[in-house]
Amino acid sequence: MITLKILRMKNKRFLLKRTQIQPNSWVCTDIESGIVCVYEHQNFNDNHKFSILEDIKLPDTNKMANIVNDMTAWLRGNHYWTVLPCNWRYEIGNRIRRIRKQQGLTQEELAQKAGLMRENINTIEKGKYSTGIDILGKIADALKCDINFNE
Repeated sequence: MITLKILRMKNKRFLLKRTQIQPNSWVCTDIESGIVCVYEHQNFNDNHKFSILEDIKLPDTNKMANIVNDMTAWLRGNHYWTVLPCNWRYEIGNRIRRIRKQQGLTQEELAQKAGLMRENINTIEKGKYSTGIDILGKIADALKCDINFNE
């Protein structure tokens, strides 16, 4: 029997779980149709596999294509960090959080220094907000850091 840990379910149609049986893999289920997709963490495009749960009638080709498209759009829109091979938002957010904590600052203190709202700092640190260079510059100035591209 496959044991799965529920990550979260924000809607009633799709359910995303991390597998314990396949290291570094995810299972997304369309509860309405019984279509399941298994893929490796941050490697969706190269290895996703769709299948149908037992005792479910195979939908026609057009319906199957729509289900796959809907599931893929939902994953990319809501769980991009599990799908995309390089998640800059998540990486930058983690770096900001790490530096902020090293400096002993709270999110509120960093927000005040940067002239931003604490909620913005929170969503940036979680990698859920694609911030522009101006906001990154304000955060870098507040943390006394540089923004650079290393080769």
